[in-house]
Amino acid sequence: MPWKSKMDEKLAHLIKYLTPGGTDIPTTVQNMADEEAIKPNIPIGVFLQEAYSMFWFAQDDREKLFGAKLDPALYYELPRRIQHLRRCEAVWWKARYGLTPIEAEYRRVKELGLKTRTELLRHFSHLARHDMDFDKIVENIEQGEGDLEDMFDLRSLNKLCNQYKDKLLEIRVEPQLLEDVAFCTENIFNLYTQRELDDIYEQRKQLTRNKAYTYLLVAVEEVRRCAYHVFWYDKEHLRGYLSEYFRRKPKDA
Repeated sequence: MPWKSKMDEKLAHLIKYLTPGGTDIPTTVQNMADEEAIKPNIPIGVFLQEAYSMFWFAQDDREKLFGAKLDPALYYELPRRIQHLRRCEAVWWKARYGLTPIEAEYRRVKELGLKTRTELLRHFSHLARHDMDFDKIVENIEQGEGDLEDMFDLRSLNKLCNQYKDKLLEIRVEPQLLEDVAFCTENIFNLYTQRELDDIYEQRKQLTRNKAYTYLLVAVEEVRRCAYHVFWYDKEHLRGYLSEYFRRKPKDA
C-alpha cells in the first residue's frame, strides 16, 4: 500500500496550487479562496527554515525526484514561495505588534479620558454630599466597565459638565478638565471605530500570511511525497525531507 500522510488528505483539494505561479505568486496567493487557507500548526520561522533546508538538501536528488513526477518548475519555484511567505509574515508581524497612528492616538485619548473621568467623578462625589441627585448620577457612572461603557460615561459626564458648569467652577474645578472631557467625548468614538476597522485590516494581513503559508505548504508536501516514493528504503536519507520540528515535538504538546 503506497504511503499517504494525513497532510496528503488535507491538501488533496489544493492540488491546483502545485501549478507553478511563476513571477505572479502574490496575485495567485491573494486570489486563493479564504476558506482554502490553512492555519499554521508550526512557527512560521521554523517552517521557512525547514522548507529552505529541504530545498537545498534535495539538490543532489533532483533527477530521482523528477523521475518520480515532481514538477521541476515547482521545485525551482520553492525559493520564491519561501520568500513570499517571509514577506507576508513580516507584514503580519508588523501589523500584529506595531502601533498604528490610529491606535496610538486612541490610547492617548483613552488614557486622558480615564484620568478625566476619575477626576470628574471625584468632584461630582463631593457635590453629592450636599445634593442627593448627584449621588445617584455618580453611582450609575461608576458601575460601568469596558471601553464602550467608559466612552458613554465620558459622554454623560460631558453633558453634566455643561449642565452644572457653574457649580463645578464654584468648587474650583480646573477649566482645563472641562475642556478635556469635551475633547475626549468628541474624538473617542470616532477613534474607536477607526481602530476597529484597523483590526479588520490586520486580520486580512494574517489571512494573507496563512494563504502564503498554504501555498508553500502544498509545494513542500509534494516534494516530501515524491521523496517518500523514491527513498522508502532509506529511512536515514529520508529524514532530510521530514520536519524536525514535528519529529522532536512531544506527542502530548
